[in-house]
Amino acid sequence: MFGTISHLIKEMLESVRRSVLRAKIKPSTKAAAIQEHLRCAGYYVINDYWSQEKCAEARTEIDALLLDAKTTKKWTDDHQSDTRFFYAEQMGGVFLDFLNDELIEEVRLCHSGRVNSEKVIMAAKLVHREGNHGSGGGWHRDSPHTPQFKALMYLTDVNKDNGPFEYITGSQKSSQSIMDLIKGYARPNQYRFTNSEISGIKNTVTLPKVFTGKAGTLVIFDSKGVHRGVPIEAGKRYAITLYCSDGGPLLLH
Repeated sequence: MFGTISHLIKEMLESVRRSVLRAKIKPSTKAAAIQEHLRCAGYYVINDYWSQEKCAEARTEIDALLLDAKTTKKWTDDHQSDTRFFYAEQMGGVFLDFLNDELIEEVRLCHSGRVNSEKVIMAAKLVHREGNHGSGGGWHRDSPHTPQFKALMYLTDVNKDNGPFEYITGSQKSSQSIMDLIKGYARPNQYRFTNSEISGIKNTVTLPKVFTGKAGTLVIFDSKGVHRGVPIEAGKRYAITLYCSDGGPLLLH
């Protein structure tokens, strides 16, 4: 009972705090429109944000990281399906461009309300392996209370079979988090979810949105919302993700 009450208090306080922080920001018309969709749905998509040439350059850089035995900050899942390289911006080039993208930064600012944020680029290659759990290891949220801003760039064409990003629309809202807790679909301070728990959450919000798209597709999202990478069934997927802190340490996963 104490855990539930504590969770509810944190949700309500965070909702008020975020409103105060956002009210201080004066974004451009474009950034404000994106943030409003992000606030309501939890995500926003821009097609053809990067050119095919820029995506190809990024893929080449990721392949170079895969071949470099001295590469640090590397992580691979137990199935050898999901390989990730953190702090890719240290290589410069297109990764640094993504870190410093002006529109993405403006949307982050007006969504979080925080002027300063620690930012990291994660470069990843996902390949099919039998029994893989998809990018991120299954359904999860990055924070149970605090909005968390991320930007995902597809570097290859992504269809339903090669591990598309999936997001439960509206699950980032404090009101929805509280409702899921009251109905028993979620536990206080919960990060990861079983498929049966997800079935309950889906009954209270819209069905999950599956993000297919061409290389160069940008998905901006609030990773407080419940999301995953669909288990990859065929082929491969290259992508980069911008992680942004909200005043605390970054949780890199």
